[in-house]
Amino acid sequence: MADLDPTAMIRSLGGGVCDIVRGWPLCDYDGSVYTITTHCQLPNGSLVRLRVRRVEGGWVVSDGGMAVDEAVASGISRPSFGLNVRRALRTKGLHLTEGCIESPKVSEDSLFNAVVIVANSCRDIAENLIFAGGLSGEGTLERRTREILVERFHTWVLKSPVIICGASDRQHKFDTALDLPDGRKVLVDVVRHQGNSINSAIVSNLDIARLNDDRFVQRIVFDPVEDWKSEEIELLSVGATPVALPSLADAIERLAA
Repeated sequence: MADLDPTAMIRSLGGGVCDIVRGWPLCDYDGSVYTITTHCQLPNGSLVRLRVRRVEGGWVVSDGGMAVDEAVASGISRPSFGLNVRRALRTKGLHLTEGCIESPKVSEDSLFNAVVIVANSCRDIAENLIFAGGLSGEGTLERRTREILVERFHTWVLKSPVIICGASDRQHKFDTALDLPDGRKVLVDVVRHQGNSINSAIVSNLDIARLNDDRFVQRIVFDPVEDWKSEEIELLSVGATPVALPSLADAIERLAA
């Protein structure tokens, strides 16, 4: 049998992978606008789709309002682009046009970078709108969850969100987390009784669970006042242990015992 040439094998494999990637339906054209499906993931797990249109002297990249649509689909009735959001967009050279995140006019050579920047900004702004909308009213589930934990475990609750890289290398943000005395970190995720919220909680927690890292303890908090069915609670357990909000403090107490 002839000796195998590792370089030739790698070259052959690389060419095959490139052919596969080129065959993915990443770009469509409807006669006036190009629609590009990126690899950037929104909170509900869907991929960011951008609209690229030709203008005089260049190109403009837009999210087509996808960040706002994501927030609305997550239950935020009136997404608001606050001062911090607008400032963040300006620092990246982007602007808002009728609820759409858009790039300035760019040349063909700069088009790839513009797509990357707008896609990442769409994801970040969607997360910001959802988080800000969730905390905008009194008595929201996120706020009540944090207040309960701070009241009982003030010195354990971290002041800043925690970002964990899951088994898929995707980063997941937990706005509430606790450091237990034994060194373990409790990651607290809050889920609303909505399809997007349920899906997002399961996907992100399952990704972290697949790390098999004993340093992390995961809990998904739900409000039993909402019309949860037993099978829906069981579905949450695919990602992490679900805990009803009134039982949360006792559940943390048992973890620390």
